[in-house]
Amino acid sequence: MGIILYKIKEILKFITKWIIIFFSTIILFFGVYIIILKLQEFIFVPKDYFMWTINSPQNKVIFILEFIWIIFIMYKASMYKEKKKSSDFYKKNQKIWKKHRKSFILVNIVLLYAVITNVSVIDYSKIKTYSIFHPLGKEYSIEDIKSINTGVYGSRIPYIRDKGQFYYKIKFNDDSTIDINNYLGGTKEEMETYLEIEKLDKYFISKGLSKTSSMKNIEYVDRFKRILQ
Repeated sequence: MGIILYKIKEILKFITKWIIIFFSTIILFFGVYIIILKLQEFIFVPKDYFMWTINSPQNKVIFILEFIWIIFIMYKASMYKEKKKSSDFYKKNQKIWKKHRKSFILVNIVLLYAVITNVSVIDYSKIKTYSIFHPLGKEYSIEDIKSINTGVYGSRIPYIRDKGQFYYKIKFNDDSTIDINNYLGGTKEEMETYLEIEKLDKYFISKGLSKTSSMKNIEYVDRFKRILQ
């Protein structure tokens, strides 16, 4: 009977441990994500703006970065346990860590830099885009907009886009493009995304900008219909 109770206790201890790890990971993931968003907003977004977005495909790097950090934290936690045992496994891993520590830190700095400097700030008079190569930003006027292409994706490309995802791509005279609906960082008026884009779209049209719309797959996002018409 004592053995059975001991095993039950160990099983419950194991389950509790992994539940704590799971929820801690979730909290860490969203916590870091929110901190990065707030940092981007603080550094790049002025008071007089309409909306700001996180550019693609670099916006996916944040998930890679967070995954690396989570794995690293779990690794260090497991190594701490081994350290108390003074095991050979711990000593061996410490040698590996010391050997690759600088490379690991450098890669993380580059990824973090790529994530943070990955913003477009949109206003009625101008659009300013930031990137890893333009950390001070590249400014475009409304006259610099070459064309607008909008529609709904009919197929999914893993980690790139989803089926039924609405896109609103702005192409500039230098042929660079941003999709303001790819990942919206925030809006000044805090309206629904589609209402903000609809409002901006009306302004662009009033300025005589060239726009191409596709009504294909509209059944997925009916609320964007007015923008596509």
